[in-house]
This record gives sequence, structure tokens and C-alpha cells, in this order.
Amino acid sequence: MRYSIVILLIATNLFSQDCITINHVFSFTPGEGQNLGQGEEFYPANIFGIPSRIASENVAEASESEVLSLGFGGEIIVGNTDNLIIDGEGADFTIFENVFKNPVNGRLFKEPAIISVSKDGQNYTEFPYEFSSLEGCAGTHPTYGNADYCDSEVSGGDSFDLADIGLDSIRYIKIKDITDQVNVNQNHKYFDFSLSGFDLDALVIHSYIANVMSSVESDISEFYTLSSSIVISHIASNSIQIYNINGILVAEYSGIGVFQFRELQNGVYIMKISNSKGTAVEKIIKL
Repeated sequence: MRYSIVILLIATNLFSQDCITINHVFSFTPGEGQNLGQGEEFYPANIFGIPSRIASENVAEASESEVLSLGFGGEIIVGNTDNLIIDGEGADFTIFENVFKNPVNGRLFKEPAIISVSKDGQNYTEFPYEFSSLEGCAGTHPTYGNADYCDSEVSGGDSFDLADIGLDSIRYIKIKDITDQVNVNQNHKYFDFSLSGFDLDALVIHSYIANVMSSVESDISEFYTLSSSIVISHIASNSIQIYNINGILVAEYSGIGVFQFRELQNGVYIMKISNSKGTAVEKIIKL
């Protein structure tokens, strides 16, 4: 027997073809030295929106209206309050800094930062990095402003994949300058007398779920409900993931058959269903 069910559909697909940018600063602790872009007339608008369109490996964006310097040891925590950042295919977010090629020695001028992320704003997981090479840091690759900033393969900047640290979703991204550590080590490969700290241009989010939802009535052709169970038929390669409203993965199923929700408490959940036909993301209510 088929059941028509009332669901709340999320207003965007899980894997959008476009991208979004940050829209909120949760905290900012400036470091020492450089204070470019920290004035009220520029900050925080200068880090919201897309990366500089003039930036390249030969041109460093230095306008206060476009970049915010964290200073030596500075730290900023940012996110997008309208969306949950999730683990999608490939890069989940890209950070843009004004890296450029030094015309004197032909070497990239890098002012690095370490990146860590969090679901709750309290517990952070750091992306691994290597200090001597700066591999894994942000602030190590130029921005190509004339390229598609939504395509991490051509946009430049430094991209990060939540799968690399085993997380399915986050809300907070912490950028912590470590240029101060390079600055005190003249033997470091990227030491330069003009180092002054990480300069944040933009942060683009590639994989996300919108928090804004609309209520609609829908008869889903392949999905049925039986009290506290869901019946999935037809496609054997179904992958079903259930997230709570904080974006934490609480249950996972695969294949076809009857999947019990009895282990879940009553409440609101986000269900992601993927198969060869595509991906559907729905908000469900267990009563």
C-alpha cells in the first residue's frame, strides 16, 4: 500500500552546482603588527562575498575593501548562518588569501594559517598540515580572480575536504595565523622580511544544506512510510543518511527494504537519500 506523506523539503539540493560565501563572523582576535582592513568602514564586508577578481599569482589584492589582515597570530572564526556546511564530493570549502609570486626571487609569498572546524563552536578538529612545506595550510596558493570561483579546480586558493578529517558537517571554520612562527625562523623556506600575517580575501562554500525550508505536500514515488519505519524500493544502491537538526549524522542505511526509525527519538531530522538517479534531501518528522 502506498502512503502519501507530508514532508518539509529543503529549499536547495545537497550538492549545488553553485556555491555560497560566508556571511557571519563568530569571533575575531587580531594579532600583532598588520591591521589592514580591520576598520569599521571595511570589516566585515571585506571578507563576505566572492574573492578578488583582479587577483592572480602576479597581482596581490591589497585593498582594505577586499582583504582583512589577521596579523601575526591572529584568529577568526566564520561561517554561514543560513546554511550547514556538509561533506560533499571533493572540496567542501575554499579559502582565498592574497598569495603572489615574488618578482625578485620568483618564489610564492606565503603567509599561512592553520584551519580547524567545528559542529558546535566548542570542539574543533584541525586539518593536518606540515610546517616546513606549509602543506595543508591556507594562504599557500594564489587566487585566480578571472576564473570560476565556484570551481575549486581552477579558482586557486586552498581547498579543504571534510572527509579528510572524518566529519560529515560543520558550522564553524577557524582560521589561525601561523605566519608569526615562520617570521621567527629565518631558515624556513618561506621566510621573508616583509611577512606581516594572513590576509583573508574570501571563503567559498561548495557543499551545504540550506537551513531555510518550505512546507509542501508531496507524494514521493519511491519512498513510503509505515509508522516509525521507511520503506525504500526499486534501486538497490540507495544510500540513506539521517542527520539531526544540528547537522550530526545519527543513522545510516543502504540498499532496499524496511528501515526502522525506532532507535531515533521523536523529533525533526534531515534525510539524505542518494542513488544512481541523483540526491534528494528532505526534512522528516518522527512522531
